[in-house]
Formats: sequence, structure tokens, C-alpha cells
Amino acid sequence: MSFVRGVLVSLASGYLKVICRAVCGLITFRLLFTTLGAQEFGFWFVLWATFGFMVLVDFGLGGAVGKAVARAAGRPTAEERQAANSAVTGVFWLTVVMTLLIGAALFLGGHHLVDHLLDRNRITDPGHREHLTRVAGLFAVGMLLSYPFGIFREALRAQQRAHVSNACDIVALLAQAGLIAWGSAAGWGIMEFMIVAVATSLAPMVVVTLIALRQPMLRPDPRRFAWSDVTGLGSFSAFIYLNGICGQILSRVDAVLISNVVSLSAVAGFAPGQRLAETYGLLTQQQLQAVLAPASAQLDAQAADAQARRAVLARVLLTSQRWAVMIGASLLAPLVLDLGGALRVLSGSAPIAADAMMVAWLLLASVASSVLGSSCSREVLLMTGHHRLALSCTLGEAVVKLTLTVVLLLSLESIVGAAIGSLVPAVALNLVIIPVLLHRLYGVAWQEMAAQTARGLAGAAGAWLVAIAWWTTRPIADPMWNFLAGCGVVAAAMTPGWWFLGMIDAERERARGWLRRLRPR
Repeated sequence: MSFVRGVLVSLASGYLKVICRAVCGLITFRLLFTTLGAQEFGFWFVLWATFGFMVLVDFGLGGAVGKAVARAAGRPTAEERQAANSAVTGVFWLTVVMTLLIGAALFLGGHHLVDHLLDRNRITDPGHREHLTRVAGLFAVGMLLSYPFGIFREALRAQQRAHVSNACDIVALLAQAGLIAWGSAAGWGIMEFMIVAVATSLAPMVVVTLIALRQPMLRPDPRRFAWSDVTGLGSFSAFIYLNGICGQILSRVDAVLISNVVSLSAVAGFAPGQRLAETYGLLTQQQLQAVLAPASAQLDAQAADAQARRAVLARVLLTSQRWAVMIGASLLAPLVLDLGGALRVLSGSAPIAADAMMVAWLLLASVASSVLGSSCSREVLLMTGHHRLALSCTLGEAVVKLTLTVVLLLSLESIVGAAIGSLVPAVALNLVIIPVLLHRLYGVAWQEMAAQTARGLAGAAGAWLVAIAWWTTRPIADPMWNFLAGCGVVAAAMTPGWWFLGMIDAERERARGWLRRLRPR
């Protein structure tokens, strides 16, 4: 498979997975939100929020493995292949040892953390406390088992084979949604739901690992393990690690802080807006970032000189900006015109509280600023030798966000404080600092970036016109179904605007070629 085709297939399968995750996530989120009580749902949400912090014990080594494998794909010499195999071997066996150590630490002291959370929220019934502790233990075991095998997903993504892991994830997502729907109707409790969630998270990881191990370059041979292989990745992986810490602070710390400063019940009010913003980010940016980060490392390895390197990376940045804006602006239309309907889809038909609505607006604006200002820029910086600058950007955003969030939660005693803490640093970084860095490092002129942004907005114009017409007339009386049907209509209206206004001639010609090949002979 050619490089361009691999990128596009990975991107298409990634968006298919995101759509599947969004639909299944809406189903499971609403079922759990309405089936579990406020305290149990808050406990569930906090557990899965802490799972995001598993990236912290990765120490950035997974990203370093991805970069090594991507360079081997871009420059397939014996030396690069050997370096990739050494990276896979060293990191895999190191993470196996770390898994055992973390498991022992949780076995000895993890119950104290759970007891603190239960005490903080006045859950005193001994039977209920013991039940929730067992749920947390099951969750911890499942997540620890998945930890060493994450590098194989990174390796396939670095080879532009992300469609393999995406297919496995899609099957698991469908199975999870079906089982949770069945369990909700059967009256399951939080333990049964957690068993399903853990099993469907582990299964695709196992399948991806078995597929990756078919390649000799990706087989971690314990006889070849050497500390020098791990320490050789340390310089780059340290920046990946710190970037991951900051990223988790940006995306996961809100629920933890709210549960301790306000209450677990308040987390339930914050969760719909956060989930909506995360889903919007998945659809608009994260799939582009997941594909273009290793692709930029591969292109960087192929470049003949510094000038060619700057030119090809500038083209990647400008193209990703146009597509990110085009996708982001199109999908923003139904959310802006009917945010209440979107939240009702997540939380059920109950009225949306004013503070929950404000949280959704603020978090959505935070993600939208990233779409308009930076698209995939930070990932390209990270994978092409500017990891120090990328870390500085993320670290600054995380410090400002954490400080503002704590101060505002303590002063306002409201979930709105956490949302404001997310918005302020995001706007400053994405709309001011990142564009300046792109101009200085890659020669991306502000006029060119503005032109790509304008073309992306033009491509989204059709979606906005159809969305305005739909929500002005409101053809369906039920608010939830009106929102879902309107999203489908807007999705269908995206294609003409993208084709005639958003895409360039080369992209249209490539699309015509694929359509011709799809016709039956």
C-alpha cells in the first residue's frame, strides 16, 4: 500500500471508528446515566477518568517506539529496522516489569484511595462500600493487563496500518453497546457493567497484539533485552512523557477535582458537557492527529535536506488546517443551533440545569479554538524534532488550566469554574502562540494559514445553511429525535460543500479515481 493511500485508509477507518464510538458512546452513556444512581455514575466516571492517567506510567516510551517504527517505514534500511526492533523489545519487557510493580502497589495500598473517595462522599453502608471497592479492583486489574500491549497499537499506526486496530475497536464498541443495552433492560448493576467494559477493552488489544507479532521487526525477544535500548530512547521519550502528563491534566483532571472539591453528584452535571466536547474533538481533530503524527515522522526521515523538509511539513500543516476547519465547522452547526438537544441525547429527557448548559458551551468553545488555531500542529512539532517547544506549549496550558480550575472551583463552588479554567489557556495558546511558532519554524505564512482556514469555512457553508433551515422549521416535535435527525441531514449536506469549495483539484481527481475503481467491471 502506498504512503498516501495508507494515510487516507487509516484516516477513513479512524473516522468510521469515531462515528461508531460516538453513537455507541451516546447509547452507553445515556443508559448508564439513567440506570445507575448519581453516586454510582459519578464513581464510574471517576474510575474511567483515572484510566487516562495510565499514560503517565508509559514514560513516553510508547510514542518513542512509534517514532522508531515510523522512521523504519520511511527509510527501510537494516539499521533503522534493527533500531525499531530494539525499541519494541526494550519497551515491552520494561512495561511488563512495571505492570507487576504497579499491581503490587495497588494491591497493598489501592483500597485506601477508594476509601478516601467513599468517605469524602459519605458512602457509609458497609455492603455498598465493599461492592464499589470490588468494582474498582476489577477495573484496575483489567487496565493493568492492557498496559504492556499498547505499544503494538502504536507500531501499527506508525506503519499506516491503523485500520487494522480500528476494525478491532469497532467490533468491540458494538459488542459493548449491545451488552450494556441488554444489561440495562435486565437490571444489571455497576459490577456487571464494569465486567463488560473491561472485557471489551481488553479483547481488541489482544487481537492487535497477535497481528503485530506476525512481523519479525515487532517481536519482543526477551533474550535481546538491553537497558541501553531503553535508555537510548530516554531523551525523546521524556518529552513525550511530560507532554502526556500535561495532556491528561488538560483532559482528565476536572472530574477528579470536582469530585473532591464539590461532590460526586456534581461530576454527573459536568460529565455530559465534557463528553460532548470530547466527542467533538474526536471527530474534528484527534483522528487527523493520530494519523499525521507518525506520517510527519516518516516524511521527515525521507526528506533529502532541510529545505525539502520545511516544504513538505508546511504542506502537511496547511492541508491539515483546511480539513480540520472544514470538518470542525460543519459539525459545529448542529451543536451551536441546538446544544440542549445534544445534551438531552447524552443525559436523557430530563431538563438540563443552567450550570450544565454553561459548562457545555465553554468546553465546546475550548475545543473549537483548537480546531481553528492549531489543528495538528502540536503533533507535527512533537514528531519532527521540535518536541521541546511542543512540550512547552502543553505544559504552559496545563499549568494555567490547573491553577485556574482549582482557584475557580474553590471560589465559585460550581462546575462552571472548571470549564472556564479550560477555555482561557486554550484560546491563548491555539489562536495566538501556535500560529506564531508555525510561521517561525516552517515558514507557514499567516496569509496561507488564513486562506486555508477560509477555504475550510467555505466548505462548511452548505452544512450551516441546511442546519439553520432544519432547526428553524424543527420538523420533528421530540427534541432528542429532532437533534439526531438534524445531525443526519447535516452530515448528508457536507459532501457538496466539501467537494466544490473545500477540496483542491488534486484531491477531487484522486477521489474520482477511487470512485472509478469502485464501479463494477
